[in-house]
Amino acid sequence: MIGIVIGSSRIATIHLRALIKKKLSKIYSVSRSKKKSINFIKKNNFEKFGVIPSDYEILKTKKKKFICVCVNTKYHYECIKKIYSKGSITIVEKPIISGLKYKNNYLNILSEIYSKHKKILVCYPMFYLAKSFKKNFKIDKNIYKINIYYQTNGNHTYGDIGEDLLPHAISLIVGFGKNSQMKVKPNNFTCLVSKNSWRGSFYINETKINLNFKENKKLNKSKFYFKINDKVVLRPTKIINGKFINYLSYKNKLVEISNPMDDCLKYYLNNTNNKKIFEFNKKFTYYLMKINQNFII
Repeated sequence: MIGIVIGSSRIATIHLRALIKKKLSKIYSVSRSKKKSINFIKKNNFEKFGVIPSDYEILKTKKKKFICVCVNTKYHYECIKKIYSKGSITIVEKPIISGLKYKNNYLNILSEIYSKHKKILVCYPMFYLAKSFKKNFKIDKNIYKINIYYQTNGNHTYGDIGEDLLPHAISLIVGFGKNSQMKVKPNNFTCLVSKNSWRGSFYINETKINLNFKENKKLNKSKFYFKINDKVVLRPTKIINGKFINYLSYKNKLVEISNPMDDCLKYYLNNTNNKKIFEFNKKFTYYLMKINQNFII
């Protein structure tokens, strides 16, 4: 099986490293032009791992593939349409498509994607952060409020901020609860948007969800924390011997955790024959997209 990563972003480098660990026969880096792929490979020193530059033509091969879609969200759908998927596994960065771009037609597009691609997964690393939290801390039985604050140095503005960061928040919330909560229809949506910030709130059963997102490419460092009821959970990081180490801090207890993004990709890549994973991911993707559309329609 070969590996293909489409895109030249920081996220694309994470996907490439995950595929390199799989020790596939060949790994390709795909951009709009081969020249751009060559520059991306050189910049990130992927030449030593034998990563091959390519353009979209490689997607037409009928060989079984691991394909990672790491382009701008607005181009996910066009990119997915180029993929010959029989027997291949496609991993897409969140969200699967742009609800802002396709608005009322998003359900038709999702149906088209899932009818053609039987093995497609969307990355939700915050779901795995929630799993790490539950593994290390005792969570309150009665959660009446969850506040999530996420400030990044991304370049999104206005409604694009919500579309970019909502999947993180919703996957974190679902990770805390039980799968059955996705049968509950969220309600009472409110939203306040400015150029560099996005605030929203809604309810799941009796639990109020408050979201506070900010993006500004001039920021030096991202900041993320959340509150369960009124208890703060921090996610500090440290650099030890050149390596980022992730932690969770809650109720004066600090524990080291694995990187949620690494956990997500490793789980996907090592469980490609587990139908339940694809079924759950599909179900959650529809759930998330429906929440997203309540904020933009």
